Amino acid sequence: EAVEELKTLARRLAQQWSVDCHVDASNDDASIPIRLQLELQQLLREAVANAVRHGGASRIDVDVGVADEQLRLHVKDNGSGFGPSNGGSPVEPWSLRERVDRAQGSLSLYSEPGCTNLLITLPLTGVSA
Repeated sequence: EAVEELKTLARRLAQQWSVDCHVDASNDDASIPIRLQLELQQLLREAVANAVRHGGASRIDVDVGVADEQLRLHVKDNGSGFGPSNGGSPVEPWSLRERVDRAQGSLSLYSEPGCTNLLITLPLTGVSA
């Protein structure tokens, strides 16, 4: 159910932003708590908006899955990428970082010209949203 809702959202976002956006699931049958379903939808909205607005992406591929009591959201786009900050690593999108931190999850970013990969993991249990 959560995956189908994300796929529906991806189709709406594709129309809204004029971008090719697809969601795949590593394991469609995994149970995702309601509070995380809403969080996932907001994370996807923000990731797509960032990819299009700041990176000029025309394609966004999303994979969602559950493993080891963790929900994993992998977002890959073909945009211009994030430039490095003063320390040399890419600048993380603050809106996504704040949302992931509140959920006691983790966010990893790998970016180069033509490709940005965001990997977000959120705990399935024990965290109040």
